[in-house]
Amino acid sequence: MKIGKYLLVGSSLLALSLSPALANEPGSWTMYVGVGSVEPDSKGVSATIPDVDFEEVSVGFNIDSATSMPFGVTYMINENWAIDMLAAWPFNHDINAIVQIPGETESMKIGEFDQAPPTLSVQYHFTTAGNFDPYIGVGFNYTMFSGEKLIPSMVEEGFESIKIDNSSGFAAQLGGHWEFNESWILGFDVRYIEIDADATISGVALDPAGLESVSIALPTLSVDPWVYSVNLGYHF
Repeated sequence: MKIGKYLLVGSSLLALSLSPALANEPGSWTMYVGVGSVEPDSKGVSATIPDVDFEEVSVGFNIDSATSMPFGVTYMINENWAIDMLAAWPFNHDINAIVQIPGETESMKIGEFDQAPPTLSVQYHFTTAGNFDPYIGVGFNYTMFSGEKLIPSMVEEGFESIKIDNSSGFAAQLGGHWEFNESWILGFDVRYIEIDADATISGVALDPAGLESVSIALPTLSVDPWVYSVNLGYHF
């Protein structure tokens, strides 16, 4: 009798593990929120400028990583295809200058900025037998920059402001989620986002006579980050 009960329980658990992914129901929605890390491309950008003491000075710029709260919504068109809209609380990044002169290299923070990367993607969800739902996606990103500012020491030296233009580009993703029940899921996501932004710095320090504010264009900031996130979702 006990063996029969065990077989019944075991069969029920096996049937549950082999049931189709609930979040893949056509017409369903999943809202999610989590923790994400933006890891910019480490190569940065650089430019060569003349100097009074050296033949040339190479100035490079790179962007530090940042952590914030991504959130979004996914709509299942059918069992395999979905549309996903990603947003996030703005990520705050430091921007660093790397100055290279013959025999010496110096790196210093010159400012910071916020960026929010809304991304619209089309996803393909693979059909699986269990409660794990893997997917891939491609889409379009529009990154909005705000809160640009220079550190106080740069302002004291005669630099007034830095401005970064918004950017658009390609995005790709790989991810998946596990379903606890009919409503809740735990997911992970890895994205590559193309972000190439034009930047301008202004100040009297850029005027040889030091009399009026001058603006110059910096080399294009190739942020091009990998974005890693873990999220909790609610399916309905």
